Amino acid sequence: MNYRKTFIQIKKLSTTLLFFTLCNICAPERTFFTIMLDPTGDNAYAGRRIEDSYERTLTLQIAQAAQQQIESLYRNVRVIITRVPGERSEPLQNASFANRLPADFYCSLNLFQAKKSNASLFIYFLQKSTDQQVAHKAQTLSFIPYYEAHQKTLPLTQQIAAEVHSALHQDYARYFTIHKPLGIPYAPFIGIQCPALCLEIGISKKDDGATAIAPLVTILEKAVTLIKAQKGWS
Repeated sequence: MNYRKTFIQIKKLSTTLLFFTLCNICAPERTFFTIMLDPTGDNAYAGRRIEDSYERTLTLQIAQAAQQQIESLYRNVRVIITRVPGERSEPLQNASFANRLPADFYCSLNLFQAKKSNASLFIYFLQKSTDQQVAHKAQTLSFIPYYEAHQKTLPLTQQIAAEVHSALHQDYARYFTIHKPLGIPYAPFIGIQCPALCLEIGISKKDDGATAIAPLVTILEKAVTLIKAQKGWS
């Protein structure tokens, strides 16, 4: 047996396998655009009361309806809902999950019972008082504290928020009072790296929760379009 020839063949095969492994690690193929949809509430927190129901029940129903619509509209977009009934969320759990996927867009859905008959719609994003309007781009490798993870995508987040507000105002102004996007120190978004928006909707009764599905779908569609364009995806 020619041991030298066998050794050379094994070495070549090992080198080839290592090359493809490194390629997969360094440049993984992204076949799906991933949205994380976070309906507020969990097993420990029922959320705000809306008539004889609670926020956690209604937001989950709306999230599931939006998930179905988005995934039927886009073949290469998947929507992951952050919880199932009976599950309890831990601090930073969703941020860790979103970063490991990685998620391309994160949206938090919240409801409250409005006193006025005209429903209200608020859009928030994470921006601490110390944030700059344009995120700093490091010239060298460096560690970023988890509470500043949003800085990298802050300009894109602000762009999405502005265009979402314009689209909602154009399509739903007669149903909702659409408030301008606002950057706030929003704790649930701390640690999330991808663009993230919080949608807060005031409804007069629980049956009006279904009216939140259409604007939520519009937000997700706008985010998909803008983020794909920014990343050069088809």
